[in-house]
Amino acid sequence: MASMLTDPYPTPLEAEAAPPRQPHVRTPEVTADGQSVIVIARWVLVLSGLVLTLWNPGAIGEIRLHVLALLLLAVGNFYLHAQLLMRRPAINAIAYAASAADIAVITLLVVSQGGFASPLYIFYFPALLAFSVAFPPARTLGFASVVVGAYACVSLFSAATEADVRGIIVRIMMLIAVAVAGTIYQRIEESRRGAVVDLLRGAAQEAAEDVFFGQAVIIWARWFIILTGAMMTLWTATTVKEITTNTLLIVTLMGMNFFLHGRYLMERPANRALLIAIGLVDLLVISGIILAWPGQVGAHSDFFVFYYPIVLAFAFVLTPRLTVAYTALVLLAYGTVCLYAGPDIGALDPKLLVMRLITLAAMGGLGTYYWRIQRRRRRAARGHASALDDLQARLGPLELHQ
Repeated sequence: MASMLTDPYPTPLEAEAAPPRQPHVRTPEVTADGQSVIVIARWVLVLSGLVLTLWNPGAIGEIRLHVLALLLLAVGNFYLHAQLLMRRPAINAIAYAASAADIAVITLLVVSQGGFASPLYIFYFPALLAFSVAFPPARTLGFASVVVGAYACVSLFSAATEADVRGIIVRIMMLIAVAVAGTIYQRIEESRRGAVVDLLRGAAQEAAEDVFFGQAVIIWARWFIILTGAMMTLWTATTVKEITTNTLLIVTLMGMNFFLHGRYLMERPANRALLIAIGLVDLLVISGIILAWPGQVGAHSDFFVFYYPIVLAFAFVLTPRLTVAYTALVLLAYGTVCLYAGPDIGALDPKLLVMRLITLAAMGGLGTYYWRIQRRRRRAARGHASALDDLQARLGPLELHQ
């Protein structure tokens, strides 16, 4: 009877004494900063794609397909961009779905132009860069696998010769190199923001650490280029002179990278001047390969894709001013090589050259943009942590009197 008269509900005092239940807030996998990189990369794809589609157009059916796909992509990107401007970034599912749409559109454009013969595969490079710095590593692995798998299927079915197969391998290796470079840099920056000692760093030390930590990206980008160059050397050499010359070049690059990697592992990394010198050597070597590789030279060479991971890696390490200078030098070098390697300038397709120069410039620009984002986030984290330390120092004496 007493149990029936007992009030099963808590009294107002008990209800007030109970601690409020905190709502569960899930940390987004794709941050607003990461989404901003993807949005910019997508605008590069849309605007350059429209310009190149309408420049010296082909069949009307192909133009309709390209314009429709790019306009749909532009509408979706406008929505995502508007969300960022209103400080309401899209949820993870929408960000991933939009990125999957990017891959689908690029693949559709490649298929519509003949698979392997299509030059539009280069738009995969800025897309993979954006995915690798915006998504967690596991998600980046998934998206990169889809890109590599989709392009491998599309291009291998349309490859006609053994040289085409070699070209596909070179392209895929550099796509993987870009994804790996972006992922490594993202993880490096996450660890730097979480370091307690970061609170005491000044501007000069921060700049030195940009070089110290960032050169790991350069080292791994160069390993991918060296590995791909070694594979192509052993595969394509037909005479003892060719294999000897190319092997000496590969061994020289390997020796330089062993030196860099060894010093990095010993925590005695190269300084900025040495990295710039190595970057210039890489530029000369890659340009020389494009200019003189037997069977494909100038604009017909697939080895221009070696520029993409190198430009990206240096954008992650060097200051924006140096990155702009290095990227401009790469664009000038490649344009000069294409003009010099083709005696008949009229045979050079200006549309193809401009398309490649745009995407190369986008790699340097997006890399620099992300570099600025990370520096701003580190400084914001230092300021927030310093404010908390100051508040704790002020509250410390009050706690002693309690």
